[in-house]
Amino acid sequence: MISNHKRLGLLFAAAVTVVVAAGCNETLRQFIVPVPKPTGDPGALSHAVILSTNPAPSSNGSTLHIDVSGDTIAGVVPTGPNPVFLGKTPGRVFVINGDDTITSYIALSPTVPPFSTITLPTGPPNPATKPVFGGTSSVGNFYVTNQGSDNTSVVSTAALAQTESIPLPTTSHQPVAIAGNVANSKMYIVNNATNDVTVVSTTDNTIIKQSIPVGLHPIWGVMATNGVQVFIVNQGDPGATPPVPGSVSVIDTTLDTVIPCTPGPSCDATTHAITVGTTATSSPNFAFYESERQRLFVSNSGENTVSVIKADGIDLGAVPQVLPGLLKNITVSGAPLSVTALANGSRA
Repeated sequence: MISNHKRLGLLFAAAVTVVVAAGCNETLRQFIVPVPKPTGDPGALSHAVILSTNPAPSSNGSTLHIDVSGDTIAGVVPTGPNPVFLGKTPGRVFVINGDDTITSYIALSPTVPPFSTITLPTGPPNPATKPVFGGTSSVGNFYVTNQGSDNTSVVSTAALAQTESIPLPTTSHQPVAIAGNVANSKMYIVNNATNDVTVVSTTDNTIIKQSIPVGLHPIWGVMATNGVQVFIVNQGDPGATPPVPGSVSVIDTTLDTVIPCTPGPSCDATTHAITVGTTATSSPNFAFYESERQRLFVSNSGENTVSVIKADGIDLGAVPQVLPGLLKNITVSGAPLSVTALANGSRA
């Protein structure tokens, strides 16, 4: 369901924004996640980081740090082979590698060892864990979805080791993404094979809701900055009869249920999913939540469009209810793989 990319260079500014690469089924995808700006002048703290797979004859990937204040190289850090994801917690970089390991180091010290290698346990029933995606919680742990072993690893940022494994209720879920942030004490695991989302408490790492049904073939998840909603990108199935277009399901994190969408042609009244793109082959692959104007931007890799979803003022108790809905599909010059927005929300 995901387009293949052999190689990908990705950027993040450590003090302002983070650009990370995520993958499942040994693919790479690009996306951008904002992090809070520090107080004072961030110029001296700002790095951009490029994640490279470095195909043969090189055996390992690497990250290249660039000091954005002077556009100079600040350091190169070797990772494990075939890296598929780059993310960060406050102060540390985490790179998920294709050999069931995670490379971690201090974000603003790319030339200062140690560069830690965290090995995720493997074993039956799956010979490989196949970690594909990571996310930071309100308690600072790094959570990793493992597509091969149908579980989520809890990695302590203090111990730099897996401290716990959270199994999914049944097998063959194929978790491909996870959504959470420091404003919410829950993590939302996106299960591609079972078309649902599992909710985990980051307080005690227990499953608090086994399944929230969403659209067909969910592939991505992002939480609103205030932690009130989670947006799930569903790729759909253009080959079905009738075709199922790509869509976005919006989850209320208080109720842990899918919020109805604004009635209209782009709203599925049965599933409450918001249709994105202009055709059944839109194949959305990524979403970015812009917090200033509270818009969700969705890149549709199967066509040349970016969809904009209105997410401000959502109020289920109002009369009439204020619900999320599609604002517009914007045509762009090529098949988009990622999208981000300026800090003031004026451009994407």
